[in-house]
Amino acid sequence: MKEKFYAYIQNLQDRITANLEAIDGEAVFREDLWA
Repeated sequence: MKEKFYAYIQNLQDRITANLEAIDGEAVFREDLWA
């Protein structure tokens, strides 16, 4: 269950940032993983 939730959140974040990049036209987001 934990893995499914983590995958869902990652996918959601990817979709949000992709849409924000498309709207802005210049912004580029990068992933910053914390341990």
